[in-house]
Amino acid sequence: MKKLTVNFPGAVLALALGIGAGTAQATIIFDSLTSDGTTLTTTGSFVSSTGSSPFGQAFTTGALVSTIDSISLYGYSLSGGSTTTLKIYSDLGGAPSAVVETLTNPTVTTSAGTNTFTGTSTVLTASTTYWAVLANTDNAKSTKWYYSSQAVSPSILGYENGDTEAGTWGVQQSSALAMQVNASAVPEPSTYVLAGVGLAALGWMRRRRNSGAQTGSTAGLMPA
Repeated sequence: MKKLTVNFPGAVLALALGIGAGTAQATIIFDSLTSDGTTLTTTGSFVSSTGSSPFGQAFTTGALVSTIDSISLYGYSLSGGSTTTLKIYSDLGGAPSAVVETLTNPTVTTSAGTNTFTGTSTVLTASTTYWAVLANTDNAKSTKWYYSSQAVSPSILGYENGDTEAGTWGVQQSSALAMQVNASAVPEPSTYVLAGVGLAALGWMRRRRNSGAQTGSTAGLMPA
């Protein structure tokens, strides 16, 4: 009978690297911006976000703990958006509560278009509702954010009377704003453990191979 040999260290390493690669892929967790990832579903109507009157769109994270890679909005700012901000808020009772993350601001288009804000690797809880809140720190300027034609959930829209850190929020209307949220799952601690085991196994395999090569060389030098 032929003996079955299993390369256990190699199998562990391959599994660890495979899991790591799988969790690093970004996915769309909320999309009221497009119907299929590319085709826009915006309307001709928009809201004007300022420092004293920002607007927000709710979204819910997926089943895994994740970080936001980017959030894309459809809109524009005549000032070029240098004073435009996009922040992620926690949710409390169906309204924005506390700032969780401030995204990196792009150069906002001066005519209607897609503007992508970059995440800063803040970890968000799985299956939890958050708010993306758009504002303009200069009350004399505003940034336009277009509505979506999709009936997505959650689609409650909020506004605030006061500054972006404290104030009274209320329901403006049930229409969603055009937004796409891209996120990457954060590997579970067990994944890092498995990866560590795989790397240790790789080191063991290399030492074993080197040891075997040295033994062979020594045997070749022995007199007959």
